[in-house]
Amino acid sequence: MIAALAPERAAELESVLHYRELTRPNRAQRRILDEIFGKLQKARDFHDAPVGMAFRLLVEKTLLFLALRHDISRLMATPLAGYLFEGDDRKSETKEKALHQDFYGSLKMSDLARHVDTEVWEIGGGRVDVLLSFDDFRFVVEIKRELDDPSPEGLRQYLGQSVLYHSTDVKLGLLLVVDLTEKRSGPPSLEKSIWVDRSRPKASDDWRYVVVAVVPGNRRRPSDTETGEAEPA
Repeated sequence: MIAALAPERAAELESVLHYRELTRPNRAQRRILDEIFGKLQKARDFHDAPVGMAFRLLVEKTLLFLALRHDISRLMATPLAGYLFEGDDRKSETKEKALHQDFYGSLKMSDLARHVDTEVWEIGGGRVDVLLSFDDFRFVVEIKRELDDPSPEGLRQYLGQSVLYHSTDVKLGLLLVVDLTEKRSGPPSLEKSIWVDRSRPKASDDWRYVVVAVVPGNRRRPSDTETGEAEPA
């Protein structure tokens, strides 16, 4: 297929394919994606081929973003990523803004770059944090901070606002939350940091599907981490 393209288009495609190979999910991450995409089979819009392909790519980029924020050390983190670590004395709303900027920047350096915008008004009667626009559909990313309960049950309080932005478009979106609770024994594993929920304003409405992704803030140094539950294997 590449051989049939003009030289400049072939070079561009080869570059994209090389980038995709370097950044593709590992075995454990592919297992997580398979579980998420399996649950999204219930969403009608996910079966619309262009919509489903684009949303798969957004979810994959989000998972890779999460994985890097789990792994990155203070030594290699940029000043913007200080919100990830214990001891960062910025206000919680400033840390939420830092996550917003961090995630937006990561999408702008991905193969979704030309589709991404931020602080966009006139959607759902307000302003959305991050918008991904395609030819005739869009996805909204809502960004929040959580100080008390980062569990799936605790974060469902934000689904109402998140799905409001689906009212006039496809019923798929993303909720990205920075978890600012204390983490004496470390953050939850990657598998427990991303899942699928659904919500609707009332029973007569269609379900609207949201992939919820939780970024671990207030991370301790590994050497300061306390042992959680443990027993003989």
